[in-house]
Amino acid sequence: MKTQCNAIRLFCLGCLFLVMGCGCLKYDFERKKNEHENPAIVGLLPDLSVPEHFSWDGVYITIPLSAIDDLNKINIDIPALKYNKKFAYTYTFDDCVVQAYGKAFCTINGMWVDDERFFHFGQERTTGKEPVNTLGYTDGCGNEKRFAFGVAIWPCKDNGYVTDLMAPSNRNAGNRYPYLIWSDVVPLLDYGSDIYFHNVDENIYDKTDPHSLVDGLRVCQNKAIEKIGRGIKTLARADGNNNYYKAGLEFEDVVIMTASNSVEENVPPLIVNLGDGDLDLYKKCLFRRYTEEFPDVMQLMPDLEVAHGELYSWYHDFSHGPENFQYILDLFKEINDRYGKDGDDSVWFASLDEIYEYVDIRQNCEITKTTSGDSLKLKFKCSTPELADRYQYHRDFSLMLSGVDGSSVKIGSGKNVYGLSYAKTKDGRFLVNINCNASLLERAERYTGKYEKAKTPESKEEALFFINQLKPELRGTFLARCK
Repeated sequence: MKTQCNAIRLFCLGCLFLVMGCGCLKYDFERKKNEHENPAIVGLLPDLSVPEHFSWDGVYITIPLSAIDDLNKINIDIPALKYNKKFAYTYTFDDCVVQAYGKAFCTINGMWVDDERFFHFGQERTTGKEPVNTLGYTDGCGNEKRFAFGVAIWPCKDNGYVTDLMAPSNRNAGNRYPYLIWSDVVPLLDYGSDIYFHNVDENIYDKTDPHSLVDGLRVCQNKAIEKIGRGIKTLARADGNNNYYKAGLEFEDVVIMTASNSVEENVPPLIVNLGDGDLDLYKKCLFRRYTEEFPDVMQLMPDLEVAHGELYSWYHDFSHGPENFQYILDLFKEINDRYGKDGDDSVWFASLDEIYEYVDIRQNCEITKTTSGDSLKLKFKCSTPELADRYQYHRDFSLMLSGVDGSSVKIGSGKNVYGLSYAKTKDGRFLVNINCNASLLERAERYTGKYEKAKTPESKEEALFFINQLKPELRGTFLARCK
């Protein structure tokens, strides 16, 4: 009997070890599977940093003197809106919602839109579709620009179940995971969207104390730089808490903010017109409309129609990731069809970051005219004293030139100009778009490299999208690799 009991004990103990072992194996498998599917965990994210210091020495264009009748009649203006547009529009997604990638971004860029509510970069497809058309506008010179937006993210937030929402090492970021992870953020930034400050970890930092929130924002900043090399300079006020607004005023890295109602007693957020020649956006808090209160495109459009009717107006909408997300996609399509490339092409659909940087350049740009040999040289120096170079991701601007004759004139550029487009407009002037972002080269290289590995039509289309943003003389090597 005793021997039988010992045998039973040994059998039970063996089963216990087997169960424990299987549990460990299961945990290890899940963890490794998660690491495979989540590039943020294994360090596969690209470095999206920009140089600490930028030199304007190589930022210039040259125009043949043969195309100029009278140098004294050359006039140069930086238009109120980039690409000489008439209406600016911004959309922001709060609370780090993954629909910003899986629904909005993929719809805008004509990529696979899965029927799953939560869809991450690289996630296995189920059922869905690819949109027939992309959503965007042109640069005024025949080149498509895609709609870009802002996302208020949570770089260091813990919800009690997941210790790091954007790098969830203890949970697989699949079709039940509602938050952006860092690998979702990369394509958003590559295509021109931006990330904003929002909630800090309020389990650690006191949401009633602006000074404590500044400490939390600084930790979030460091986490973003650690993960993708890129910092944040915009704050979307979180939860209607004006202590975040006060923290944004105090934190040196924040240059612009946004809110949907008063940030101080009887002090509403601002509505501005970008045509104001003395416009100063530094540390300003701008109004935004909450679209989830009117989740229907025909309810949302009347206010946009009014704004569109005012020259150089700027309108800003925002939402979270509502279950009825389709109305947001319908809104984007309506804007494209009325004011974008498939309409009157009057809209500049851009993030707070991009518009802030353009206004900053416009207000601070010095232009020098000299002649050298058979060319007129226009040199630009657009230093922005309140915005550090390392936080400038949209260093590109537009010019309107009068006094230049001929539609076939060839405009040259300096070594720190990476993208250049120009065209004669209906009023006889030339629109010139100058892009000084070295990131254009980095993205062309990275996406060309992806094509060389994948050799799929989709990867080729992406590579060509970035290659074609470069000025013609920089495209050759990349185009040869895409044959």
